[in-house]
Amino acid sequence: MKLKKTLLILLSLMAVTLVSLSSCNSGNGGNMIWDVYPIVVSVTVADKAGNDLLDSAATKTVLKNKISLLFKGKQYPLKSYAEWLKEKHKADGDFHLSAYKPVMQGFLLCNGKNFNTKSNFLSFGEIDGAETLKNEKMVIDWGDGTRDEITLYNHVIEGDKDLKCTRKIWLNGKQLKHNTGSPNFEVKIVK
Repeated sequence: MKLKKTLLILLSLMAVTLVSLSSCNSGNGGNMIWDVYPIVVSVTVADKAGNDLLDSAATKTVLKNKISLLFKGKQYPLKSYAEWLKEKHKADGDFHLSAYKPVMQGFLLCNGKNFNTKSNFLSFGEIDGAETLKNEKMVIDWGDGTRDEITLYNHVIEGDKDLKCTRKIWLNGKQLKHNTGSPNFEVKIVK
């Protein structure tokens, strides 16, 4: 009787193992979960002499104006990165995630010293990197009657073993070079 019970347990384990192994295959069969870097657009603004116009101490600083960004019908007023961090922590407390999901930070003024860059910059994102963007417009209103238009293209195609991601960016209709190894778009505007 004991042998019969042991044999039954072994046969049950083998059946479970066979069923679980038969559900696996060598291809991903569309069941692969991909992590796609989110999109962040970084904008530096300088005059023709190379002076950082995002420095509040600069004589021609653009920060005196009410600056905003329009993306997908939503207006994002410019705020400081430090201000966003305070708001984010106040709203979410400790915001650890089990899987990375893009966090829309909005339109931020970032101090270059805090990010190991020479100049201050504007940042917009994070936009879901897996989202298809077909020439989606992003308009910066400088608050002085002038605007700059950034156009984004993002398309992700899933293959059997990898993803093909095509990303392009334009500033006022002129295509910019994009470092394909970087999820970030860098835009330099001269005013």
